[in-house]
Parts: sequence; C-alpha cells; structure tokens
Amino acid sequence: MVVQADAPYLAITLLASAVQAKPSTQAFWLLAGTLVAWLFVARPPPRRRGGVSFAGAAAVALGIAFAAGQGLERVQVAVEEWFIDALSAADNDPY
Repeated sequence: MVVQADAPYLAITLLASAVQAKPSTQAFWLLAGTLVAWLFVARPPPRRRGGVSFAGAAAVALGIAFAAGQGLERVQVAVEEWFIDALSAADNDPY
C-alpha cells in the first residue's frame, strides 16, 4: 500500500516556510517558488494536460499558505506581548 501525501505535504511545507522567527516575505516566496517548480516537474503523466489547473491550484495554495503564515506570525507576536505584559504587571514587592 502506497500513501500519497502530495497535497498534505505541500500544505505543511508551504505553511512551515511562511512562519519564521524574523518576518521575511522574500524567504517565503523563494521557498514556495522552488517547491512549486519541483512539484510541476515531478507531477505524474500525462503532463500535456493540466498545466493551467496546476498553476491555479498552486496559486490558491500559495495564497492560503502566505495568509496563514502571516496570521500565525501576528498571533505569536500578540501572545508574546500578552505574556510580557502579564509578567511585568506582577507585583514584585514582598512588603
């Protein structure tokens, strides 16, 4: 039995490339472009048909991954700021 994890692998890889310690959209587009080019070359036959549908699906996947990555980045920043505010608001004076 062979498991085909093409779509989940693409989604996980695109999402992972979107979330970074330092925000950089150039790194995302470089990684995403490389991944899409690799998937385009490695797609199964018949390769004559489906180029337009592949490009459309890739564009939708890239858009969703970019938006999800930006959202996760904003959530991470909000949680970090909330923790800093919660810890700095604690009263340290023992008297």
